Amino acid sequence: MKTRGAYCTVDLPAAMQADQRWTKKYLPMIMLWAGSYENVWVIPDEVLLHHAQLVFNAVYKDLNIDLAHGSMVHSLTAQRISEWRSNFGSTAIVIIMDFMTRNPDCAPSVLATFLLNNWAFLFENPDSPSPLTAYCSPFILQLFGTAHLNAIKGYVEVPSFDMHELAMSGMSWVLALCAVAIEHALGMIKSKNLKVQDVLSSASRSKVTIKLPKVLNKLTGKETNIPFLFSATLWSKATKAFTKSILSKPAGYMEATIEMAHATVYDVADTPASSLNDNESDEDERAMI
Repeated sequence: MKTRGAYCTVDLPAAMQADQRWTKKYLPMIMLWAGSYENVWVIPDEVLLHHAQLVFNAVYKDLNIDLAHGSMVHSLTAQRISEWRSNFGSTAIVIIMDFMTRNPDCAPSVLATFLLNNWAFLFENPDSPSPLTAYCSPFILQLFGTAHLNAIKGYVEVPSFDMHELAMSGMSWVLALCAVAIEHALGMIKSKNLKVQDVLSSASRSKVTIKLPKVLNKLTGKETNIPFLFSATLWSKATKAFTKSILSKPAGYMEATIEMAHATVYDVADTPASSLNDNESDEDERAMI
């Protein structure tokens, strides 16, 4: 056994990789389930292991395997969920960067300040915010479609799951994750910790490298990017607040919002997972989008 985070998909037995069942069926179903969990930032190991087993049994009906705590499948599943969460943060930055470049008449920090005021970035029309259009902004819908709906394509039916709940009204935490990811991106641009021109100048071969800034940690004497990470420590409280707001909406609100997000999804390659995660690293945190 390796330490968690040391496994790669190629470490899986050939039977698990056959027909791309791991990437095309198992992982999409895991992300669909994870997005409905009561706290998307913190999923206890025992809860994850139990539900991973249920998904595994549905995908690999021909294999009779009991997943063990800390095993390859358990560790890889936890790793992929962490990357899935992180991808919301990096994809949100790319979406906001693209918006800023399309509005060159206004300084990015000024535009970000306007969008953050009274959470204008949440609304379909930020100039005329209405409770009925909250969480329907192009930013939110595009991020929802790109980071989540693309990730769950191909999910399988799991007999013990309420599939309709998972695929429709059970995505309130995911919508909240989109909201905090956009807020995170706008906040860094407002404070000028992330500059549009710096990111654009690094673009190559249709990919954009996002390099997070670092500050000095006075306790360790080392530079760190922790204050700028899209992490549970910084964004769990805000995610819960947005989720509470979403759950207070009228019946059918979540379903209608998901349908609008589906309209933003095109037949494009999945967005690669980013490295904007909860863990501090001595290396520059980067996201390749």
